[in-house]
Amino acid sequence: MRIAKRLRGRYDHLLGAFSLPLAVVPVSWSAASQTASRKRQVIVKASKSALVTGTCVVGSALVALGIFADAVGVGGAPGFGWKQFLLVIAGALALLFAATWPRAGKRQGLLALSRKPDTDRRSPDTSENHSEGLRSGFRRSSLGAGVLCFGLVLPSVCWAAMDRAVWPWDQAWYGEVSVELWYLLTHEVAAWPWAMLHAFGLKPPGIAWVGQFFVPLGQALGSIEFGLLLFVIVTQWVTLLLIYRVGEELSRGCRFVPFVGTALAAAAPLFVGLSYQYFAEALQTLAVTYFFWLAARASKLGPWRIVSHGILATALAMLAKASSPLYCFLPGLIAVGYAVRRVAANPRRALKINWRQCAFVVAAVGLLALALTWYTINWEPMLKHVRFSSTSLHYGRRDLFFNKLIYWGTALLRAFFMKGAYWVVGCLVLAAFLSWCIRRLRVKSQLAPTPAFLVTFAGAAHVALALTVFSLNVNEYTRYLMPLTPSVAIVAMVAISAFPYKLLHGGLVALAAMQFCYVHAQALGVFPVDRAHVSRWLRPVTREAEKKAELTRLVRLTCTEATKYRYCMCGVDYSWLNHNSLSFYMRKRRLETGLLTYYTSVGYAATDEDKAWQRLNDLEIVYFISVREKMQGRPPNTLNQLSIPILRRIRQDERFVREPYDSRLGVLVYRNAKEMVQ
Repeated sequence: MRIAKRLRGRYDHLLGAFSLPLAVVPVSWSAASQTASRKRQVIVKASKSALVTGTCVVGSALVALGIFADAVGVGGAPGFGWKQFLLVIAGALALLFAATWPRAGKRQGLLALSRKPDTDRRSPDTSENHSEGLRSGFRRSSLGAGVLCFGLVLPSVCWAAMDRAVWPWDQAWYGEVSVELWYLLTHEVAAWPWAMLHAFGLKPPGIAWVGQFFVPLGQALGSIEFGLLLFVIVTQWVTLLLIYRVGEELSRGCRFVPFVGTALAAAAPLFVGLSYQYFAEALQTLAVTYFFWLAARASKLGPWRIVSHGILATALAMLAKASSPLYCFLPGLIAVGYAVRRVAANPRRALKINWRQCAFVVAAVGLLALALTWYTINWEPMLKHVRFSSTSLHYGRRDLFFNKLIYWGTALLRAFFMKGAYWVVGCLVLAAFLSWCIRRLRVKSQLAPTPAFLVTFAGAAHVALALTVFSLNVNEYTRYLMPLTPSVAIVAMVAISAFPYKLLHGGLVALAAMQFCYVHAQALGVFPVDRAHVSRWLRPVTREAEKKAELTRLVRLTCTEATKYRYCMCGVDYSWLNHNSLSFYMRKRRLETGLLTYYTSVGYAATDEDKAWQRLNDLEIVYFISVREKMQGRPPNTLNQLSIPILRRIRQDERFVREPYDSRLGVLVYRNAKEMVQ
């Protein structure tokens, strides 16, 4: 034993010398393996980034190729064919894939609901690193949501770029006022403030106030209609972005919930149909969604931010349409309640305000003051128009409340879901409601309502309230359901979040994708529009420009130096030939020539022939535009009761001389020789 100890003590240094390389080998191997692992991670991350970038490039190229397929010879026959449709859809799916691709193999991605930063384990999680990570995650999430929403509105951009239809009635009026405001701003700026405060007179002017700044964009792109429709599409893009944000606030950490809700909203037939029609409902829907976003975020915002956002949303809603409170007053009350609660809890801290919040409040109050000024000036005609549109038989019919409720309920289903899809969503909503009721019965303690519950209740209540109000009125224009888009999306998202099953969420994503493709395929003319099961506001793209060229010829003939500041009368009231459409084309021509001629009709749904003839004489019209008697409908519709009688009087009157005007559409032009001489 002593010998062994001596040998061990004597040769310890030798054993240490021999064991040192053996200890260095695993350490070196571990360090090398860690370096290789890091290199692999860098390579994988770079490969993923390259894949996402390449997918974005390929998707953009496919979309551009689909839009401009006619120019490169892919589309073949005129019209949006199936090849172009497949190119656009493939490009949109590629962009969607790039937006939803997870980063670094983690569950966080551009569209991840969680905004926690990827902290480094070797460094402490300081407050600065944490805040910077939160901002970085928020930026990534915002970028992904923006790309997603852009892909969802991209087919509408294609539709607007290809459409050659003439805007009818209200759309033409909205376009006329938008173009006129831009003309005054650029040529007669002194008259612009008065025109802004007197725009329309019957309807709130929000669409024209904002739309006028898209007129030069349309001029640069070669079509003012396309520029104005881009305003509608941008408005809907922001609406979808806000719906996505509301879904993030209401969902329970599931990133698919806001995605499915936004996709269902974007795939709604009514949402798609009104994305390429110049109506005020798009701006109104944005204002309503703004209120719901504010209500969902109110528990995390300070009082001054709630007040500033609330004032801005109120001004936007008032400028959009007078009926906006019907869709958004409950989320406004929820936001106000949270602001009051914050102030009551800590008044000194809650009432502190910095210069940015002060500037935001001042800007919002200024916009609200402009809206209130418009309402003060135009209150009586606006109120008269609201009463007329809600009770006139020209817009609907009288019926029992139950029958009208069935009509509006059916219209609601057709407006937001394709055939069969509403059964899936309806069953989910019912199951989520029953599950919530069971949980409430089991929990005996009184729990304070969460923001998700309050916002969901507000959405469901507004749907029920709107259907009730519509059923009590005569008007049956189903486009008034459009502002219910955020309410329907919120109810659907909360119902989906109640069942955190990946298979269910995947099926809903597939359902939303199928509806999205099917609805846009009908709009782009790939399939015929299924009028029996979708909203009637969904219409196929029009590629023939014959009617558009006809109105351009008519305006060039009747809007000259000799007819400056004079009246021309349109004797028919068709969707493509009416005084609103002629006035819109005249305003577009005025941007080039500066000439101004007024166009009017024999009277809206007029039935008194003598009164209409007297109006014609009082206005001292210089041109009368109509359609050949054989090409007019028999019997005439409500808007054209006097079209043929007035045309016959014009033919018999010696003052009017028929112009040598050739038209395949049967258009007739009569010139008042007596007035032209004067």
